[in-house]
Amino acid sequence: MRRVHIIGAGMAGLAAAVACTIKDLSVILYESAGHAGGRCRSLFDAKLNRLIDNGNHLLLSGNTSVKQYLTHVGAGHALESPERAAFEFVDVRSGAHWVVRPNAGALPWWIFSKARRVPDTRWANYLSALNILFAGPNHTVGEKLNRRTTLYERFWEPLAVGALNTPALLGAAQLLRPVLMETFARGEAHCRPLIALEGLSNTLVDPALAFLYQRDRQVHFNSRLRGIVLGNDRVLEL
Repeated sequence: MRRVHIIGAGMAGLAAAVACTIKDLSVILYESAGHAGGRCRSLFDAKLNRLIDNGNHLLLSGNTSVKQYLTHVGAGHALESPERAAFEFVDVRSGAHWVVRPNAGALPWWIFSKARRVPDTRWANYLSALNILFAGPNHTVGEKLNRRTTLYERFWEPLAVGALNTPALLGAAQLLRPVLMETFARGEAHCRPLIALEGLSNTLVDPALAFLYQRDRQVHFNSRLRGIVLGNDRVLEL
């Protein structure tokens, strides 16, 4: 059986380990921390006496990769979504409040409605999304959009932080492209937020670890990678 070494047990590492296991590959997963999931995990706050999610990403109903991942690890029904997509925003500086409401269907007529789009923006501002679709591998979201516009501050920046967990100025534009193509470009039914009602760890992390352990895959915590020794076509030592 071919062996795959995966460095890091964050969500990318877990997803890679699950995908390799499904293909019947031997997997060894290394994580420098004492837990999996990276920033995507749940913590119990004794002072608040409740479970708190750390590193919460914006998951939308059009994200087929997340759905496939959860189905593989036996957590296909762990996420729930509202009946309609509606994104509420609050500007803490001014107290302004607005709601972005995408419409059904792929034709985005919601950008022509003042009641549905970001206040103080025009429909033509949204055409800047085309710059994301044609971005190169080294372009960031901030580089491909006009950062001086209201739309950037009130829509693109929150979307980049929520979907990529990175500010728009640093987030890779090519990573935001599939987010747009799978969600807003396909209409309201694909833009509904997905909520982990039992916490991120119980939903995204623990089921994946159980999946790997049940199939005798190795997961090494507190194992910081110092170097890789290669011999011919394989790893000899980590």
